[in-house]
Amino acid sequence: MKKTLTLALIVCSLSVAAQTSKGSFMIGGNGSLIFNNNRIDAAVTQKTSSFNVSPIAGFFVAKNFNVGLSLPFELSWSKSTLPSSSEEYKGNGRSTGVAPFVRYYIPVKSWFIVAEGTYGWYYSKNSIEIVNQTNGNVIGTYENSSHNKRYSFAAGPAFFLSPYTSIEILATYQHIDLEATNQSRFYVSVGFQIYLPSKK
Repeated sequence: MKKTLTLALIVCSLSVAAQTSKGSFMIGGNGSLIFNNNRIDAAVTQKTSSFNVSPIAGFFVAKNFNVGLSLPFELSWSKSTLPSSSEEYKGNGRSTGVAPFVRYYIPVKSWFIVAEGTYGWYYSKNSIEIVNQTNGNVIGTYENSSHNKRYSFAAGPAFFLSPYTSIEILATYQHIDLEATNQSRFYVSVGFQIYLPSKK
């Protein structure tokens, strides 16, 4: 019985390792809910929440080393208040991007630790309402759009549900270069990936 169990674990480990071998493909995606407080300047703090989903595809150019592309899409909501004013700024927006990435898979028994670096170009469009906090009336509205760059570093475990599928949980630091200011945020994303082994 022990020999059978040991053999099964070895076969499973070899099957999982084969999915990250040179020539294999990976397709899937990640998603996250993000909550953040951003200090715009000494007087203004902006509270934001957003939902992000990123389809991804990659190719293993070497064992455990993956190069690929993600297409992130994000919906966001924000609220800013000026301490010396009765005005409140409520916003909602959306962003789309193209973000190449590199990944390295560190094997740990039958699972992996994933380390990832990403750099992307984004287009963002936002709608903002200026609201009087005293009576709730909308004072004005306006829209803006921008192009921005973002880079991120992520790491976390990838657990294989089968030799061809995995669930991963990545802790991510992201830096956003905006036209007027820069922002940084930490968040956790959950992903599901499918691995297509090399035909060799």
